Amino acid sequence: MPKISDEELRRIRNNIPVKNPIEIFLQLPVKEIEGVYQSLCPLCHEFQTSIHPEENAARCFLCQNLNPVDLVMAERALSFLLANKLLPLKLITLNFFSLFTLAA
Repeated sequence: MPKISDEELRRIRNNIPVKNPIEIFLQLPVKEIEGVYQSLCPLCHEFQTSIHPEENAARCFLCQNLNPVDLVMAERALSFLLANKLLPLKLITLNFFSLFTLAA
């Protein structure tokens, strides 16, 4: 598999809102409470994850800090490289097809 540049890794990690992989790709429930999102943790499956949009990070108070790539790696048991390749493609595809669902 071809190497991913450092710039591409930064772009994936920083430009994909952490809420999107949780809600769209992993299909875990997310709710907003006072400007902070909460969801089930993809690792321990407890409702202890706080998602901070301005920091683009999630933190499970029982497990660890998570970014978009870490979330997908953990939930889908993917390698770092594969998660970085798959995440942007999956989100683009899901967002594209959701346009047709909303129009129907």
